[in-house]
Amino acid sequence: MNIHILHDRSFREFLSRSGLFLILLGLLRIFIGGSIPYHTGGREISQKIGHIKKSHDHVEILFLGSSRIRRGVMPALFDSLTTIKSKREGISFNLGAPLATVGENLYLLRNFSKYKEGLHLKTFVIEWVDYYLPFADNYRTERVRYWMDSESFIQQMKLLYASTGLISAIKDDRFTYLTSAFLLRSIGLRRVSSAWMDTLKPDTSLNISRGYAKLFNQHAPLINTQPQFPGNFVYDPLQAGRDRQNASRLHNTSKLTPRREDVELWQGLIRYYADRGIRILLLIPPGLVTGRQLVLARQLPAEHILDLSDPVLYPDLYDPEIYHDIAHFNHDGATRFTRRLAEKFLSLKIDYIKP
Repeated sequence: MNIHILHDRSFREFLSRSGLFLILLGLLRIFIGGSIPYHTGGREISQKIGHIKKSHDHVEILFLGSSRIRRGVMPALFDSLTTIKSKREGISFNLGAPLATVGENLYLLRNFSKYKEGLHLKTFVIEWVDYYLPFADNYRTERVRYWMDSESFIQQMKLLYASTGLISAIKDDRFTYLTSAFLLRSIGLRRVSSAWMDTLKPDTSLNISRGYAKLFNQHAPLINTQPQFPGNFVYDPLQAGRDRQNASRLHNTSKLTPRREDVELWQGLIRYYADRGIRILLLIPPGLVTGRQLVLARQLPAEHILDLSDPVLYPDLYDPEIYHDIAHFNHDGATRFTRRLAEKFLSLKIDYIKP
């Protein structure tokens, strides 16, 4: 009888402790989900993806990059300058998005390549952006799906084991992303990337497929007249001169050494997608160029590089009159940049690889 009572009490204690554990686990999940809210708002990318997949346009070239690409490349102008001369039949499409980074662009590349046959994609022009966003600046955007994607997560974890991987990850804030993603996966039991970003209707208010004329103001001021808005940088007319001097110094420096993991990553990507009939072109725009960008470009085949950052070759792209703010072109700047980009593209004499 005493044994029965003991067992009954032990069972009740087990149930109560299990219930308490589940309650605490639930509270912990709520806390993690609230403190690390991986939102999927900011629908610009998914709108564009949905537009491309549902349209009947023969899309051949995709431009991937940050707002510098979004506001700097005019697809209609680029096509008019290159289509006949390069014997292309399709159009180009600007998939640039504000603050997009290299990893996020490679995530788009990987997923878009799955639709290659249906979309006639042959070339991905990817801006080499040498930074990762602070976690607080990006966790509320739909691009955070990249960090929660299983393949991307595993690849980033591998990079942590490189010689300086952990230190680099901490410095550029990738470590915060990975830690947050790990907590959400393990304790929060969430997987934001379960659906690819192609389910939303396109934003028809933008002239998406043939250019971005509505995004430009022909009379955009060089000096920001609304400093109360923190998202708008005050453009310093002297900044173009400082950027030009920095870019010139970096282009003349031969002592810089590339990071081994960067070189291996891009060399592998170029070969991998070449086998699938897709050519990757790495684009370095003028302005915020870094030594890491240039030394990487020197280690890759020249026919895969679109370097427009050299002030000696492209002094007109450092003219302060063509900038709207510290990093973005105005309409005249976008026109000039697109023309230069078309010239550089044609100089590569691209012959597409057929799988």
